[in-house]
Amino acid sequence: MKLLFFINSLSSGGAERVITKLASHYGDANHEASLVTLTSLDSDYYSVSPSVTRISLGAGGLSTGVVNAVANNLRRHSKLRQLIRRMKPDAIIAFMPTANVLAVLAAGKTAVIVSERVHPAFDPASKLRFWFKRFAYRRASQVVVLSQISSDWLQEKMGIEPCVIIPNGIALPLPCEQPNVDPSAYIDAEARLILVVGRVSDQKQPFVALAAFEQFAAQSQNWHLVLIGSGDLDNTLKQAVQQSPHANCIHLVPRAGNISAWYKRANIFLSTAKYEGSPNALMEAMAHGCPVLALDCPTGPADLIDNNSNGLLLPLEPTTDQAERISQALLALGNNDTLRKRLGERAANITNTHSDQTFFQRWTTLLPMQDAN
Repeated sequence: MKLLFFINSLSSGGAERVITKLASHYGDANHEASLVTLTSLDSDYYSVSPSVTRISLGAGGLSTGVVNAVANNLRRHSKLRQLIRRMKPDAIIAFMPTANVLAVLAAGKTAVIVSERVHPAFDPASKLRFWFKRFAYRRASQVVVLSQISSDWLQEKMGIEPCVIIPNGIALPLPCEQPNVDPSAYIDAEARLILVVGRVSDQKQPFVALAAFEQFAAQSQNWHLVLIGSGDLDNTLKQAVQQSPHANCIHLVPRAGNISAWYKRANIFLSTAKYEGSPNALMEAMAHGCPVLALDCPTGPADLIDNNSNGLLLPLEPTTDQAERISQALLALGNNDTLRKRLGERAANITNTHSDQTFFQRWTTLLPMQDAN
């Protein structure tokens, strides 16, 4: 089967990580898989299997104003349409709203499966963007979402039904890429570690994690905070860390290709996102037996965590004392070795409840029937 995978870019992020995994799976399974982005190959954060053909349309970049946005998207549509006509794929799998809309509009009669990777209620869509999404999603072969809440929202707001619910999967070992960043270069063997992994963006609320750790560190000794990831708030976060009274215990790591080493080293994994889809980093930490503490945001953490059984969930409360609530939970968890051990052991069962095998099987059922095997 000839499959074309399409996303805006392969920058750091959960959607980008999942589409590279999905494309690599089908490429390695002897399908003719291509992964296409608007942006150049030089900007790739993730890599795909050598079995996958990597293609750039060279049509990335931000638009300035409505006229420029229309012109850019017409150019992207034209390039994608030409590529589809030349490749003649059996199916197109698109991730994220912009790529989803472009894929449907450019596909002609080719089957298109579109996928929302975060809860669609949090997409800051203008009326025009909303209209295009609704128009495209109603014409897609399938619409894939990560949770029932997202499916219900699309049905209510856009009249789209039925959506296919496919949460992310996990399998160990995780792939190891460059750069290889040794945890011991940041913290010594006796120190204990709170780990945050994710894009440095408003969605992930890194400043909430920072504020919570500062309050926690004022009452605890020999704990360090490591934030792995990069994003549009990099410079602001760096300045905040430099000004922190606990700066010597806070470390920013833009990227670590050996992320498994960090999950294994962590004593607590912290997620402060205010919304999610199916959070990969949280799932990965749990798979490594790391005790997790997460805000119960829509959607994701509650689909993975049974509170006080395989992790801890805190109510998402957009108030000034959110950091204090997190710090108190960190204190309770950090001071209880038995609790951390119990939570971590039960968290590791995520590899059974959310296996990669089931994830790939569910995607395969969506592909054209004559080639599904």
